[in-house]
Amino acid sequence: MGALSFSRSRKPLGQLPVAHFGTRAGAAGLIINVDELVVESAEKVSPSEKHEYLTKVVTSRGIGWGIRVRGAIPQSVRDSTFLQQLIVPRRSGDAGVSETHNRLLNRPLSSLLRREKYLAVPKTISNQRNYLAVSSYDPEILPLDSLLVIDADSGTTFGWLSSNAFWLWTQVVSSNAPSATVYMAYNSFPAPALSSPKKKAILESAANTVLRSRGHFLQTSLNELYDIPPAQLLWAHQKLDAVVNELFDLAGDASDAEVIDALISRYRLLAAA
Repeated sequence: MGALSFSRSRKPLGQLPVAHFGTRAGAAGLIINVDELVVESAEKVSPSEKHEYLTKVVTSRGIGWGIRVRGAIPQSVRDSTFLQQLIVPRRSGDAGVSETHNRLLNRPLSSLLRREKYLAVPKTISNQRNYLAVSSYDPEILPLDSLLVIDADSGTTFGWLSSNAFWLWTQVVSSNAPSATVYMAYNSFPAPALSSPKKKAILESAANTVLRSRGHFLQTSLNELYDIPPAQLLWAHQKLDAVVNELFDLAGDASDAEVIDALISRYRLLAAA
């Protein structure tokens, strides 16, 4: 059907909420992947102020901790022996971001957190799986820039992103734009408007089936779960796929080739409008 071109628009072409990348750790003055002993020590520095320098973070590899060592840190915390050991002295020739010119460093760390629950997916397009590892996170967990973040944590958005149709679309995008991230795939995904409350409810119900299935494997990380999906989870995803295919006016058991053709045709119609 010929090569496709994609715009750099920040607004989704289909019926999806706006997405953005998470916060860059360095820009926020965070050291990440610290161990529990470091966290325990940091919490003792100033428990009442800890949310301004200590926070949970999530990356494409999972949830961990981040400690802020520059910027608007409470003075009592900045002066602590513990944090002083983490701060690398800056020399005039050092590369990096100046505190005085970085607006993120001059904001309280708590102000970078989301206001409500949000969805996030790894920003790098992978061809190793048939589904993205989509997850919902609480607002006190700061998403970092290895993730694409959607502030609207809705069942419909989770359903679109968790479908085989969306994964197939990421493969179409990466084959036409090799340096593309999931952000480009997300913004160009031709999700149709759900014309009735019934269609929305059906998609949300199928998405919830996937979530309930994942609930049986809480001791397994999301990445491990999708490396070799158990039969129960695959069954739930196949039910979701059938619903999504029908929303694109396809048979529930449509082949990957049929789904790709439908996505490309709809994308071209929307892009030309």
